[in-house]
Amino acid sequence: MPLNLTEKNELLRHYINELNKTSADVVSFEKYFPYYLLLRLFQALGAYGYRGWFEKKESFINMLPLAAKNLNELQPWFGFLSEMPEISKVVQQIIRNFSIQQIPEKLASDKLIVRIFSFSYKNRIPEDISGNGGGFIFDCRALPNPGKYEQYKANSGLDQDVKDFLAAELAVNSYIDKVFAIVSQSVEKYIARDFSNLMVSFGCTGGQHRSVYCAEKLATYLKQKYKITIEVEHMEKNVWGKGSAS
Repeated sequence: MPLNLTEKNELLRHYINELNKTSADVVSFEKYFPYYLLLRLFQALGAYGYRGWFEKKESFINMLPLAAKNLNELQPWFGFLSEMPEISKVVQQIIRNFSIQQIPEKLASDKLIVRIFSFSYKNRIPEDISGNGGGFIFDCRALPNPGKYEQYKANSGLDQDVKDFLAAELAVNSYIDKVFAIVSQSVEKYIARDFSNLMVSFGCTGGQHRSVYCAEKLATYLKQKYKITIEVEHMEKNVWGKGSAS
């Protein structure tokens, strides 16, 4: 999901705090951060447009108004556009053409249940109870692991400090965005075909940090985008059962 202005400020502060631990030029980083932010938004809009219009992926077309809304909300970062009148015109045209009124209503299904699990590869992969073959299994073990650090070992992906750690990792955000796109495509097809069950499982080494965080993020995303039934279950006992987004 798009970050709002407050979250962008928090993310920038995190970057600066980390850079202060190195010999990097923090002043230059902070100065040019808004430029990279705008570039990243343009990249996202370009990707949505290409995947939507040229590759005929409807779910990406539906994301264009959301990206334009994000661009509109983050305009306070882009004061430098006063010196770039042509780019400023493009930004305003994008916002006008994909106004927030164009954001589609949530796709709805009274029948579809999406079951989301986190699990440990040391133990077992969640069993499919629907008879449909188990759905998606996403391996989170390549992501940065909070469990390697003493301050996070006793906590899980439901705890705020672990969430903050993972949210600040670009690799995690990229991974989550890809998962959102993949699962959204199936959810929309399942709704259109009146299917009743979809299972999505996230696994990591201990089933405590990364997989839990990803499961919760997906549940929140789907809950905001679709009117469907979503159930979340964390398989490891130290995560205390049902997830907060269920």
